Amino acid sequence: MKRPFDWKILTIIMAAFIILIVMNTWAETDTPPEAADLSGYWPTDGWKYATPEQMGLDPKPLQDMVDTIESSSFSVDSVMVIKDGYVVLDEYFGGYEKGEQHIIYSCTKSVVSTIFGIAHDNGLIPDLDTMLRVIYPDIIPENPGDWKNSITLRDLLMMSGGFDARDSWLYQWEGLDGLHEADDAVEYMLDLPMNFEPGSRFEYTNGVSHLLSCIITEQTGVSAAEYAEEHLFGPLGINDYTWEADSQGRNWGYTRIYFNPHDMAKIGFLFLNYGEWDGEQVISEEWVREATTHRIDANILDGYGYQWWVGDGYYLALGYQGQFIFVYPEHDLIIVFTSSSPETFDYAINLPNKYVLPALD
Repeated sequence: MKRPFDWKILTIIMAAFIILIVMNTWAETDTPPEAADLSGYWPTDGWKYATPEQMGLDPKPLQDMVDTIESSSFSVDSVMVIKDGYVVLDEYFGGYEKGEQHIIYSCTKSVVSTIFGIAHDNGLIPDLDTMLRVIYPDIIPENPGDWKNSITLRDLLMMSGGFDARDSWLYQWEGLDGLHEADDAVEYMLDLPMNFEPGSRFEYTNGVSHLLSCIITEQTGVSAAEYAEEHLFGPLGINDYTWEADSQGRNWGYTRIYFNPHDMAKIGFLFLNYGEWDGEQVISEEWVREATTHRIDANILDGYGYQWWVGDGYYLALGYQGQFIFVYPEHDLIIVFTSSSPETFDYAINLPNKYVLPALD
């Protein structure tokens, strides 16, 4: 005789199955706020989420920021706020989707500086007061003059190389065509006339940042991207990116990295933790402090470090059209923006002071 079917057992099995599906979904996406694990972790495999209230923030200013972005005519594509290592705001606009790569423009410079610092820590790049002519002895001798012969690696990092490149917004980027059309970008840069004594003042120069990437390749024997794969991107879990290169296969040092906002935030988190990542000192604490110290007066914010902009109580990577990685060490706070119009730059750069910092009060 057949035993009657036990519906209770089926109900229990189905309930357990549903619970497993839900738990797996949470593991692969966002931890639900009510279940957020606020113990320490590293976001190598993804960021964890919490509510603003759980992290001691007032949610109203954050929501006001989202509302004003949505109602404005500016082209903010994403905003991400991370407090004490937990994402409290992660919003996307205008059809831009979570996980989508976005060009970060000159935030690339801060990434390149970080790779440069790692290679320096590893002994592959010499002392920062080393003359550039030591790295490229076959090129600079063709350009006599004390100023060009006295350029140091530190001058390049501080945007005080002295080249008359005219490749920034100050000159409507007129010099960029020459850099991109050159058979060899290094030779092009080192053949430029000099505009001022190296180290004497700040002059934003895109080509100088590209020289840093080229020096990484010259000294390590691999591209900046390849070196980063092993020593920076790999340890941080940055796996989905694009980085374009010049005609010689050297990754552009001043732009052309495409990251998603979550990976942009990882760069900020590395620096917030003074170069440590999950028990590994990815980059030295000394480099992080030196790179984010006001080393020279600049013409946008208070100052400039080693390819990082430095303000009062914060530092940031910034890029054309409104790409930002803000780091506020005293508040254990990271704010990331991506945007897609020139007009959005001035709008987005003021949002942290207007909305995010008041949420801390």
